[in-house]
Amino acid sequence: MSNESYKVILTNLEVEKLETLVEMTEAKLGYQQKVLEVFRSAQKSPVGEDQMTPDAEYVRDVYDTAKQLDYYKVLLSNYELANPQTDAVEIGSYVSVYDSGSKQALSFMIVQENRLPNGALDVKLVSKDAPMASAIMGKKVGESFTFTKPSGSLSNGIVTDIDNEFCKTTAKQKQLG
Repeated sequence: MSNESYKVILTNLEVEKLETLVEMTEAKLGYQQKVLEVFRSAQKSPVGEDQMTPDAEYVRDVYDTAKQLDYYKVLLSNYELANPQTDAVEIGSYVSVYDSGSKQALSFMIVQENRLPNGALDVKLVSKDAPMASAIMGKKVGESFTFTKPSGSLSNGIVTDIDNEFCKTTAKQKQLG
């Protein structure tokens, strides 16, 4: 499947965070590359002097940073913004539910796929393919749902709120609002 035929659906919050992660990762990679240059320069020292070489773990870390940066850039070059248009749960909906199995009220944003590092946003992101999320897709406020927990037990719940405008704002707008 080519990148051109498959667009990632992201919320404004995800795009904003990915842009920040690109900047931070570029800075980290730049620093790591400078450290590697120091090692390369030290290796050119005259024979007989102690030669410094980076350990394999550091080199692997540089490679992983470069790979992570490429991943973030690919996401940002090939996305469309989530834009829920109905009063039902869709990708980009910020949803509140009551899970009768755990007796808990839960709130989270449904995303196509959780691509950000844990804790990257103040909002809990749940993939549309997660058991509870897939059970509530298309549901409206007041509708009940049943899903199978990872443990294999069944649980019931009810959709208590849907905010389809939440995904269209950014963290900066939320601070001002």
